[in-house]
Amino acid sequence: MLAKRMICPGAVLGLVMAVWLAGCGNIGPAGTAGPTGAAGATGATGTSGAGSASNVTSATAITATITSASIATSPPALPVVKFKLVDQNGAPLAGIPAADVSFAVARLVPAGTQLAALPPQTAAPAPLVSDQWQSYIYTAVSPASAAASSSQPVIGTSAQPQATVETGSSGTLVDNGDGTYQYTFKTDVSKVQGITYDPTLTHRVGLEIRGVTNATTSDAVIANSPVYTLRPPAGRPRASPSTTSSTTAPATAATRTSPCTGVRARA
Repeated sequence: MLAKRMICPGAVLGLVMAVWLAGCGNIGPAGTAGPTGAAGATGATGTSGAGSASNVTSATAITATITSASIATSPPALPVVKFKLVDQNGAPLAGIPAADVSFAVARLVPAGTQLAALPPQTAAPAPLVSDQWQSYIYTAVSPASAAASSSQPVIGTSAQPQATVETGSSGTLVDNGDGTYQYTFKTDVSKVQGITYDPTLTHRVGLEIRGVTNATTSDAVIANSPVYTLRPPAGRPRASPSTTSSTTAPATAATRTSPCTGVRARA
């Protein structure tokens, strides 16, 4: 008759520990590194961070550049201008108030053209003797009541049309927040009284900035007045994409200069 052999639980535990410890000998040398894995797929482009451009009120000078412009060949023919602003160090500027930037648009009329009378004119002017820029935006200006000086006599006795501009608050100004902008004119150049829109003619758009002051010094911020010459509708430039005119002085009296034509008009 066989005798039963009792195994103590503690003995079993001791046996397991002995086996586990037996497998823990000295650690061998590290193996060689495996080959580099394939590069992962490129992630999606993240959104632009906020604050990529400083506010215009931080500048002491502004340089504007018109990067493109276009005008449709049929109504509504609203000029569209894209431009950018940088400060005296070339850093982008955002936040231009719509009321502080104005826009002009004109066409180049060939010599010999008979222009129509523009309100408040009642008679057409003489045919052009040379090529001439004609603004699509104009206002009626009355002659002064007296000569400013002997060298500046009063000419004429009735109100005459004079080139002017439209403010950025008239049309639609889009600030992209990175120093770039887009402006869509309020003026439909195909519906201006007295001016026939001809998309085969060379056109010019321009802008001017007035009224911006530096937030620290309260000084007026000077700015240039760029122009862009094109032939609709594609907007391909007829000259350099953006021609910078002389620097515009900070807010003067009651006059403005059309960036397109250089004709001074009362604001």
